[in-house]
Amino acid sequence: MADFIANYLENIRERHVLSTVEPGYIRNLLPVAPPEDGEKWQAVMDDLEKVIMPGVTHWHHPQFHAYFPTANSYPAIVADMLSGAIACLGFSWITSPACTELEMVMLDWLGKMIELPADFLSGSNGNGGGVIQGTASEATLVALLGAKAKVLKKIDELTPNTSSDEGAAAKLVAYCSEHAHSSVERADKQAGLIPFFAVATLGTTNCCAFDDLDEIGTVCRDEDVWLHVDAAYAGSAFICPEFRPLMKGVEKADSFNFNPHKWMLVNFDCAAMWLKEPSYIVEPFRVEAAYLKHNHQGTVPDFRNWQIPFGRRFRSLKLWFVLRIYGVKGLQAYIRKQVALAKQFEGLVLQDSRFELVCPASMGLVCFRLKGRNELNEILLKKINSHAGGHGARIPRSCFVSDRAFKYLVLNSLTLHSTPIKCINPRLEFYIYTMIELYLNSHRAVVIPSSRSGLAPHHSVCSLCNDRMDTNEFKEFAKSMADFIGNYLDNIRDRRVLPTVEPGYIRPLLPETAPEEGEKWQAVMDDLEKVIMPGVTHWHHPQFHAYFPTANSYPAIVADMLSGAIACIGFSWIASPACTELEVIMLDWLGKMLDLPAEFLACSNGKGGGVIQGTASEASLVALLGAKAKALRKAKELEPDTPEAVLTSNLVGYCSDQAHSSVERAGLLGGVKLRSVAAGDDYRLRGEALRTAIREDKEAGLTPFFVVATLGTTNCCAFDDLDEIGTVCRDEDVWLHVDAAYAGSAFICPEFRPLMKGIEKADSFNFNPHKWMLVNFDCSAMWLKDPNYVVNAFNVDPLYLKHEQQGNAPDYRHWQIPLGRRFRSLKLWFVMRIYGVKGLQAHIRRQVALAKQFECLVLKDNRFELVCPASMGLVCFRLKGSNEMNEILLKKINSHGTIHLVPSKIKDKYFLRMAVCSRFCQPADMELAFNEVASLASELTSILS
Repeated sequence: MADFIANYLENIRERHVLSTVEPGYIRNLLPVAPPEDGEKWQAVMDDLEKVIMPGVTHWHHPQFHAYFPTANSYPAIVADMLSGAIACLGFSWITSPACTELEMVMLDWLGKMIELPADFLSGSNGNGGGVIQGTASEATLVALLGAKAKVLKKIDELTPNTSSDEGAAAKLVAYCSEHAHSSVERADKQAGLIPFFAVATLGTTNCCAFDDLDEIGTVCRDEDVWLHVDAAYAGSAFICPEFRPLMKGVEKADSFNFNPHKWMLVNFDCAAMWLKEPSYIVEPFRVEAAYLKHNHQGTVPDFRNWQIPFGRRFRSLKLWFVLRIYGVKGLQAYIRKQVALAKQFEGLVLQDSRFELVCPASMGLVCFRLKGRNELNEILLKKINSHAGGHGARIPRSCFVSDRAFKYLVLNSLTLHSTPIKCINPRLEFYIYTMIELYLNSHRAVVIPSSRSGLAPHHSVCSLCNDRMDTNEFKEFAKSMADFIGNYLDNIRDRRVLPTVEPGYIRPLLPETAPEEGEKWQAVMDDLEKVIMPGVTHWHHPQFHAYFPTANSYPAIVADMLSGAIACIGFSWIASPACTELEVIMLDWLGKMLDLPAEFLACSNGKGGGVIQGTASEASLVALLGAKAKALRKAKELEPDTPEAVLTSNLVGYCSDQAHSSVERAGLLGGVKLRSVAAGDDYRLRGEALRTAIREDKEAGLTPFFVVATLGTTNCCAFDDLDEIGTVCRDEDVWLHVDAAYAGSAFICPEFRPLMKGIEKADSFNFNPHKWMLVNFDCSAMWLKDPNYVVNAFNVDPLYLKHEQQGNAPDYRHWQIPLGRRFRSLKLWFVMRIYGVKGLQAHIRRQVALAKQFECLVLKDNRFELVCPASMGLVCFRLKGSNEMNEILLKKINSHGTIHLVPSKIKDKYFLRMAVCSRFCQPADMELAFNEVASLASELTSILS
């Protein structure tokens, strides 16, 4: 794969930048179902050029100038390999201290590089700190929710018991762009509204304009309004001192975001966010369960409380690799040469009287148009993108870097009648912009000087570029990392499963700032065992039995390498057709493996279809928002004169009291009531209990609209009675979402499918292949019978995102919370082909058998008792006696370090959870684990007696 990637990027200019495939092209190239038996990896590699590459839009082609850049680099690709191999989920500090610790330091490094005020940094001993979000979309939403929590707290202090009144929330108003102005805020205050949040954009999408942050900040301080700064693209440029005046006033902001994954050579997804006072985010997001508690809570951040999803990847590794190997000066040089290229292109435009600039070139963006009507520019854009040469982005998409490309553009415009216009309105006129984005091996992207360019030969891209790593070094680096990963996983049982480090352990091991000069990749490799591995909780250790599993496998790791190299952002079909097309087919394959009803599948020719979400938390939120949109539409038809805020305040959703904490969080994020309904003695939610709750709420004037049924609860892997719940939901016309995050993988085995009886009554269904199906995090499969309710709720279509195939294929940005998305279906394809259905079934059955083995060991020792029968790969048990005795036992187990367990608590009964997590687990490991528990229990009872 390293050879394939190197060859792909080395020769990328030989490919057509924009794919010419049509919607549905991939369906004819793949079987209708996954293979029963696994294939050799060579067969998958052989199919890459046949199946995948024809549908790829090559975002790193030297003539790709669309949208904004999405970064990648060889160090980032290799770092993501390591992240996939460690495969920890850093949702709390204890789940892998290195994941949290490195992120804190890397965000401090980044903050210092752009000279953020010290109160944004965690190393300043204040309240501030940084966090890696997935996208700027998520960062903005997180900031808004923090601002909302802050203002409602203030209202409650001034007038107690009113912040919970839906009327208060309905009066909140936020501002962005030109609306962030004091006169608008005064008018809104006079109208009885409550200004609480403003977004200042540094580098707008349309034309890379910069809001006046200093003026806006003063207004926000005067009005006590939370100010969030979105510098998603342009923020990377602030590592260069000459661009920092554009962020004057940042000290007045409450939160700040930019995306290293756009312009700083770090692969998607890596959006850096800083907050001066994270407690406003943490408190509304905090939903604690017994299994999430640890000894260091309150002294270190648990980053799940800083974000929308629950789980998170080890993303700070790629920041660390890139910052060290390029150094500050290397990254500054990269930014400066791209700005210089944009200036060069601007000069070419100005030399041709038929063209005009919409605004001066800004950063790496040039906005220009052919003088004349909008229609002429639309025709020009179509000619440009249909030609084999290049791809620009729509407002419309265009142009090229070299003089040759500029001449081509001019030739294409010769036949068009042009009429000069005197005034251009960027909001109304149709114009062309070009993004300057260098190819990874940028010494190949050579500008051809000519009399037209006016640049001396020594100003060619060839002289400007000095990449830190060529393809040969990459292959050496990748091989070294592959050896490290192979050795790590082969010998993982030799390591202590739970690290012994203390909070802050990593700071003395790293410099206070990023290096000025780049380092050799060998130096980074040498530091892995010194800096990173001592703080890793080894989720794939055979004696790791905490939480639920997080999957990984060699095919998934390799597939993620390819995803990082292609580095397309598949927010729409046209952004890279293969990314969408393969996802559609893989979700059909998965759905057939589970025997889902046909109406959930895209191949049924109905409305239904599948999508890959990041986590089950996001899937639950998306389903809730779809249900909310459906319910409000129905309510408006019945009560057209009732304000939407009032209708929303009446909505109520339901879940079991055993449902995952993310369901409760979805209710908080969705701004609706969510009622927890008591499960029965068998920990299952039954239909009659739900029916009673709905009846009570309807009598109280509320509107039931959404129910979550859980198949495989986190506490004890119980299964709600889906058939009964589905009947109630149909009777009440309520959206039913099924959360089978962990247990859903088992439904690929026919013997477990009776547990999903009633699935045909559901509106949406989700499970996580990244938990138990050997696919690396993040990969959460979701199906909807009618995605239109979700699509319509999320549909925001600026001009640059429109394309000719809209309506003929899904644009997955409308099916999710973030805008951007990685090429995640590749790892599904690799895993399903190389393991085959039978191989994956064997993996599930083997782990279920191991859990049964452990259950038998518990039953043979009369000092222990089961809380419930073993379910899937989970055994819930306890030492007979008090809760306190079991708490002491668990502390002894985890401090001893041989195995790792977490607790849970149901109806005031504290117990231990033993989950079979590692794919390396063997029967001998079950014996070892129980012997460890039994031995420490003997020590404990001996002391107590």
